Amino acid sequence: MAAELRQIHQDEYSTLTYSAADGVFRFTRTTAQYPSIAAMMHSYDALLRLLATDFHGYASPRLLVDMRQAPARNDPEFERAHGPRRRQLLAGFVRVATLVNSPVGILHIQRFAREDRAQHIQGFQDERLALRYLQEPLS
Repeated sequence: MAAELRQIHQDEYSTLTYSAADGVFRFTRTTAQYPSIAAMMHSYDALLRLLATDFHGYASPRLLVDMRQAPARNDPEFERAHGPRRRQLLAGFVRVATLVNSPVGILHIQRFAREDRAQHIQGFQDERLALRYLQEPLS
């Protein structure tokens, strides 16, 4: 995914790039812990504003979410604040593959997909399988 990589967003918590070579957006969480819920909301809101203006013109956009370096956090207050922004981020994509480190991480992604009623979201530990899923023809 290195050829023709365009950076759309970057802050200390995440980056969003687009690869023209494979037509895949990549959202990568860094190792930086959000110091507060407000910091998480600010980071997502900046990204969502960019996507609202920059997202048009991509046919069948697909997203690879890389959470492998992200600090774990699932306290109820964080999940309540994060949920709407997560749904807003993922809603514009026809397929979403999320990379995690463990089977427990995959279960976490499956729970989010159920809660969000999002059948287009799958969890993976293997990046090659995730990219293969993103490249499959839509049914």
